[in-house]
Amino acid sequence: MEDYAEHPEKIVPEIFKFVGEDMTGIDLGLSKKVFNKGRMRKPVHQKTIDLLDEFFQPFNDDLANILGGPVKDQRAIHTIT
Repeated sequence: MEDYAEHPEKIVPEIFKFVGEDMTGIDLGLSKKVFNKGRMRKPVHQKTIDLLDEFFQPFNDDLANILGGPVKDQRAIHTIT
């Protein structure tokens, strides 16, 4: 995911290819502007985090393989109640 943050113009076409979509005629307007900076508004229960992590793990693994390796970016910090 670090590669995406640094080179979205290279990574986005790989993601489109992975999901089987054609990018012809698509202007992504890629920008490095951060839109989701800051804290979560409401705390997230650990059970919810665990459930989502388990559900998305196979997809995350597939995407990480396409993008060149395991995800090392741990910036997504969950607020636990």
